[in-house]
Amino acid sequence: MGRKPHPESHRPLCLPQCEEIKATVVRHGETLRRTKEEINELNRMIQRLTAEIENAKCQVGVPGGPPRLPQPVCAQMDLTIHSPAHVHD
Repeated sequence: MGRKPHPESHRPLCLPQCEEIKATVVRHGETLRRTKEEINELNRMIQRLTAEIENAKCQVGVPGGPPRLPQPVCAQMDLTIHSPAHVHD
């Protein structure tokens, strides 16, 4: 019967491919981390803008829309918008 090739004999051929794959995994991991950070920042911006819009509605009402909201309703919306439960970090 013939001898089976030793696994170490194939290692030099696979090593460059393994290193390339590892480098690709690291790059993709860094890209994913940066993308998550960008998404979190965009979510914070959306929350800020939503709060500003709701505050503006309470202050001047929306032209052609419903009248100004009563202050207790606006105060409650402000607390809801700024509550920690709305942070998605």
